[in-house]
Amino acid sequence: MKKKFTSLLLALLFALPALAQRFEYDGLWYNVLDEEAKTCEVVKNNDVNVEDLIIPTTAYYQGAYSVTTIGEYAFGGCSSLASVVIPEGVTTIGDGAFEGCSSLASVVIPEGVTTIVEWTFRDCTSLASVVIPESVTTIDEEAFWNCSSLDSVVIPESIITIGLNAFASYLPKSPMSVYYYAENLIEARSLFNGNTYLEGTLYIRESALEQAKEIYPWCLFENIEGIQVSVESIASDTDTSVDIYSLDGVKVADSTEGLPTGVYVVRQGNEVRKINVK
Repeated sequence: MKKKFTSLLLALLFALPALAQRFEYDGLWYNVLDEEAKTCEVVKNNDVNVEDLIIPTTAYYQGAYSVTTIGEYAFGGCSSLASVVIPEGVTTIGDGAFEGCSSLASVVIPEGVTTIVEWTFRDCTSLASVVIPESVTTIDEEAFWNCSSLDSVVIPESIITIGLNAFASYLPKSPMSVYYYAENLIEARSLFNGNTYLEGTLYIRESALEQAKEIYPWCLFENIEGIQVSVESIASDTDTSVDIYSLDGVKVADSTEGLPTGVYVVRQGNEVRKINVK
């Protein structure tokens, strides 16, 4: 009996470090990823009714841990979540991390994320626009599946692979405007709904217009328009009515007036460009 008790005690003692790898900080649950590097991932949200969420850069549990990952389905089904800011240190967002966040209208995808994996934003039916950061090289199948309010998406030239139905929906509310910056268009399987190809507009570099007529699926668009994509310097007191997005993908203003200095993505009429506000 004593021997069995000792064995059980030893088993529990060995299990303690594993149990200690999950911790709660400021309403979110985390798993320690690397004890030596002091990194962790967000795995669960305590408050199912949270509307606006800023994920911290650092979480604290017997020391400071850098948040580098949003775990699989970490916020899945949080139907009240309307906006989320993911910190710059995050490089990985897991499968279905925001699946079913039906109120999510605004999300900042940080530079450093290289892949938007399958179902990351599936059924985010309030998400209206997305600017993919230039660090992203891969968008997996159905990454934005059934984001039925999505009316514009900005795809950077860093993209190498886009999976099947990445931006498709069951019943899209309106045709989509697609802004694609690449000098050389990539070939992919179908990415959008039929009505986007028929009624939406593909905005690409003027130098890529001929490619768009031949390369699938871009050749499916009935409406293709050439745009100038450039980095320009403008004064911060310029008062032009535009749609201005941060490089992280969130709309920040309708005018450059009062904007902090920095680089932004601007959509104005048929033109998409980057501006440097000084």
